[in-house]
Amino acid sequence: MSVHVATLPDYRWDNNKPVVAGYNPYDRQFGGGAVGDGNADDWLPFQSAVNRANTDGGGLVVCGPGGTLGIGRTLTLYSNVTVLVLPGTTIKWLGSSTGTMFGFSGTDPVQRWGFLGMGAKIDAGAGCSYIWHLKSPQFGTLDGFDVSGGSATMVGVRMSADATNATGYSSKRNAVRNSIGRLNFTGAIGRVIELDGTDTNGVVTLNNF
Repeated sequence: MSVHVATLPDYRWDNNKPVVAGYNPYDRQFGGGAVGDGNADDWLPFQSAVNRANTDGGGLVVCGPGGTLGIGRTLTLYSNVTVLVLPGTTIKWLGSSTGTMFGFSGTDPVQRWGFLGMGAKIDAGAGCSYIWHLKSPQFGTLDGFDVSGGSATMVGVRMSADATNATGYSSKRNAVRNSIGRLNFTGAIGRVIELDGTDTNGVVTLNNF
């Protein structure tokens, strides 16, 4: 199994949503690929691919098809980068019960981001604190995952307005104009969605669930 990075010209945004059309995601493989057996920690090639897309100024990171990517620490996401997990592919949490599977650095708002599943699977294992911890997300899309595993204290999606730098949309830390949809939780979970925003640090507003 491999993690690939599509070139930026093959990837575009339309009306603040990612559009994939006529691309070849296998033109570049980064980080030596992943084992994909669900036991090995594939965080490094996965994060390396995301980092490469970020360095390129944006892009599409394609996972699969098939196999199980194990990750033992947080996968950090960036502006203008979309992760596309192809059907038949699973991402499995191997980390601690207090960890986060997918998140932002928390320094600056993350804009025009995407995490798309097309019916792919997330296996939360024995559980974590958060599956997705989205700090000041703006104009992003999270969609299309079946989520299993977990614990009674786990949060599926935490959306907060707490990036440490007051930059981005309206010069605030707002979590604004994101679309969260088609997440099917079948395992143990404490809260599916948790929203956290204040007028002082920024607000969580104008999002679609």
